[in-house]
Amino acid sequence: MANYALEIIHPHPNDARGRHTKEYTGLAYNIRLGVIGGMYPYTFELLQAPSGTTIDADTGEVNWPTAVEAGSPHTFQVRVTDQESTQATITWTVEVGTSSSDWLFMDAVSGNDENAGTLAAPLRTMNGWYLTSKADTTHRYKRVYYKNGTYDFTGCRTEGSDRILLSGAYKPVIHVAYPGHSPVVDQSIPGDRYIQPTRFPDSDESAYFDGFNFINGGNHGIRMTGDERKSKNNVVRRNAFENFGPGAGGL
Repeated sequence: MANYALEIIHPHPNDARGRHTKEYTGLAYNIRLGVIGGMYPYTFELLQAPSGTTIDADTGEVNWPTAVEAGSPHTFQVRVTDQESTQATITWTVEVGTSSSDWLFMDAVSGNDENAGTLAAPLRTMNGWYLTSKADTTHRYKRVYYKNGTYDFTGCRTEGSDRILLSGAYKPVIHVAYPGHSPVVDQSIPGDRYIQPTRFPDSDESAYFDGFNFINGGNHGIRMTGDERKSKNNVVRRNAFENFGPGAGGL
C-alpha cells in the first residue's frame, strides 16, 4: 500500500509563468509531468490536447510537435494512474504566440548582442540577456531558446567570485535548447562560474533548464540551496554535466 498520496507536482497549477504555460508559434512544445507518491510505476493518459499531441504512457512526457496559434490558449488535461488504480488529473492551458515580451533567442554562431533577440535576429552571448548588472530587468519573465554553439559567462556580473545569480524578479529563469539543438555552456570561461537561481519565494518564479551540456565546472552546474529549494516548480531535465572538478556536482 502506498505511503504517500498520489500527487502531480509538475506542471504546478499555481505557476502562472512556468515554462509549461507558453510556446512559440511553430516550435515543438515538450514537457514532462512530475509525480510523487502513490504506488510506482505510473501510467499516463492524455485526456485533452491540441491535435497531434502525444504522451508517453510510461514517462508522462507530453509532446506537441508544432504549436499553432489558432485557438490559443490551448487546454491540456492528463490523468495518471498508479499500481493501486489511484488516479490524479491535472488541467492547464498553453498560450501560443511570438511576442517579444515573452521570448528571446540565442545563436552562439551567427547571433549578435546588438540584435533584438528575436528568432530572426538572435543574441549571441549570455551577457546579451544578462546585461552585466544582476539587477537589470530588461528581459525578466522571458523564456530563452538556445541554438547550437558554446556559451559562457563573459561579462555577466558575479556574486562573490563565481555565482551568476538569477532572480525571477530581474532575469529570465526559463532556459531551453531550441528543438533539435544541443547548446553547450562552458563554465570555465571566464573562470569556474555557475548559475544560481535565487529568491524565488519572493518573486514567485520557478527555474527551468532543459537540453544543455554543461562542461568544465569547478563547483556546480546549477546550484539550488536554501530559499531556491522552496520554489514550487524548479525543473532540470535532459541536461548533461561533463568534466567537473573533484567534489563538484551538477546540482
